Amino acid sequence: MADQNTIEFVPNRLNMAPIVFRGMTGREVMLVGTLSAAIGIGPGLIGWLVWGYFAMVPTAMAVTAGSVVWWGGLIMRRLRRGRPESWLYRRI
Repeated sequence: MADQNTIEFVPNRLNMAPIVFRGMTGREVMLVGTLSAAIGIGPGLIGWLVWGYFAMVPTAMAVTAGSVVWWGGLIMRRLRRGRPESWLYRRI
């Protein structure tokens, strides 16, 4: 028998990362957002060369990151359903 300071049962869900946005945890949102912003540099550079405005680079990065996080959340929610919390990191 345990003493008064010992918790005999701790639910497993207490240690899981909370779902923050569109079915992704905070760490996953940052991962997807950072990678998609890096992908957005290419179209931004092309826009800068075509139209001559440097503001095309951060604009393309923000639009790409926002759209990928928004629409990627739908895809991630479907893919992750019923799988363990570490599924994404194992896939990568």
